[in-house]
Amino acid sequence: MKAQFSHEWALLVDKGLQESAQQLRAIHPTRAPPGCRLSVDEERENDRISRDRVIVENSFGRLSTLWRICSDRYRWGHDLYDDIFQACVSLTSFHIATNPLRDTDGENFNRYQNRLIGMGTESECRKRFTQYSYRHRQRRRSQISFEDLPGQV
Repeated sequence: MKAQFSHEWALLVDKGLQESAQQLRAIHPTRAPPGCRLSVDEERENDRISRDRVIVENSFGRLSTLWRICSDRYRWGHDLYDDIFQACVSLTSFHIATNPLRDTDGENFNRYQNRLIGMGTESECRKRFTQYSYRHRQRRRSQISFEDLPGQV
């Protein structure tokens, strides 16, 4: 694939995936040889690649923040997966176009952070309610005596 699509696309990978550059066209930071340092130009190039990777990671973060289906285990039919994922990616791209990943005033970050906190709080409330319901049913079961059961004498 590297030779077939040599100038059309590339993967942006970290140092752990440098082996992928053998089969695929990959852009990755340069590793310093053991006991040596990188040149100033190589360090500058690594910084540029790292900045680009942060933007990609932020995009995935936005995708999983907006659409729970992209961050949780997928439990629906496999025939729907591609369509649902493409719709989520398209809507996230539109969302990023209207709400940039990096807002200078931090308003977007605060909104997402509050949304994540809200999701966590909602999850905790559901968990507490489930535990309360379970304990309440257990208490009611333990209070029932054999005389209360139908058909008993």
